[in-house]
Amino acid sequence: MTVTATPTRAELIAAQRASFRPPPVPQHIKQMRILLIAAVFFSAYNIWTSITLTKFSLLFLSSTAISLWTLAFLFPVEMGHQDYTPSKKPGATAEDQTWIVEKEVVTRSYATSVAWAAAAARSAYVVVNQKAVPEEVWISLGLEVCAAFSLYVLAGRWDGELAKAAAAAPKSKKTVASK
Repeated sequence: MTVTATPTRAELIAAQRASFRPPPVPQHIKQMRILLIAAVFFSAYNIWTSITLTKFSLLFLSSTAISLWTLAFLFPVEMGHQDYTPSKKPGATAEDQTWIVEKEVVTRSYATSVAWAAAAARSAYVVVNQKAVPEEVWISLGLEVCAAFSLYVLAGRWDGELAKAAAAAPKSKKTVASK
């Protein structure tokens, strides 16, 4: 009589994990994650910088408002993507992985990047026309330019993902019943 050892639960889980490895997260999605985190960082840091500018507080209230708006609409997108998992279909490749958001998010990203660019232009105007400018104004100008750029590039990447998904979707033919 031979005795066989029954595998433990941990051994079964380890064997199951070893049998299938999902494809790695593709580089373009990693870059979009970095852009999203950068936009959130620039917005949050700009709020702190705007608070320290007590002398120019009225000028930089709009920058704080844009920062809060950016955080309000990007936070759910960021939290939703934290749960991103690659396709678990066997044979899925890195190219099969996409990160698609709604068209409204893309439109808001473009609009917010334009608002950041306008805030950067206002900060540049303050820098050029004021005699003694505190260093926080320069920091705020840099943050506004970086936030505008990162949001614009991120929206462009999302727009590209939407276009790829629309091209890959099968087109349904509408038939009209004749009388």
